Amino acid sequence: MEKNKGILYTGERMIPGETPDVFFFEHLQRYYFIKDLCKNKAVLDVGCGNGYGAMFLANYAKEIVGVDIDDEAIKNARRLYIKNNLRFFLTEASGSKLRNKKFGVICSFEVIEHIKNQKKFLLDAKKLLGKNGVFVISAPNKLIVSPNSKKPSNPFHIKEFDYTQFKNFLEKYFKNVEIYGQITKSKLNNLVYIIRYIRNNKYFFYVSIVMLNLIKLIFKNTNMWKYQKNFNKSVKILEKNKGKYVITKKNVENSSNFIAICKNVF
Repeated sequence: MEKNKGILYTGERMIPGETPDVFFFEHLQRYYFIKDLCKNKAVLDVGCGNGYGAMFLANYAKEIVGVDIDDEAIKNARRLYIKNNLRFFLTEASGSKLRNKKFGVICSFEVIEHIKNQKKFLLDAKKLLGKNGVFVISAPNKLIVSPNSKKPSNPFHIKEFDYTQFKNFLEKYFKNVEIYGQITKSKLNNLVYIIRYIRNNKYFFYVSIVMLNLIKLIFKNTNMWKYQKNFNKSVKILEKNKGKYVITKKNVENSSNFIAICKNVF
């Protein structure tokens, strides 16, 4: 498999083969969590990045479309992930390429915090839902990623939510909203929170980017994360470690990430 090209690794975008395990499995777990929802459905992945998640769901969906506004990400997705029922477009959810198209499931993971007009983003996605369609959206917990700041500490984020804010926002547009929390129970959990704190402190964020790319340079010939590009192998590892990367309804308010399943039917 070819490598990603033209994408600076900042740690903000999940790139198989370049992302430390603890973050890789957190991301993959979100797609794994909704795989049964996507069976034999038309699925849209909004903010698909380099397309790894859409490729995973293509094993379950009738058809899947991945969209992103990053040209390099879409170029990589088209080059790396090829399947008969999978397509990628450089567009927003409101783009003309999706006009008159309806989806049974729309997912958007770790995207909304990057959006300035979040209301429009949600309405655009909602218009693309078919009858009884399901919208699945995730977002980081503001109390975890920007604990001491009114504004997002992460320079890539525009607006973040705590649990109540996220719930109230989604319930303005959907009749039925179930919110789950994602919790990492790895032995490296404390280290993960330290890393998150450092990365979400604006004074250290850009230093962390340099450090991440230095680590990549040092380990570039070891293929230490090569298995991440093999979905079957990655999924088997994830399934063996279900207890480490948990999506649950327990203690949601204090979870590092929220995942909401939104419907317009009760």
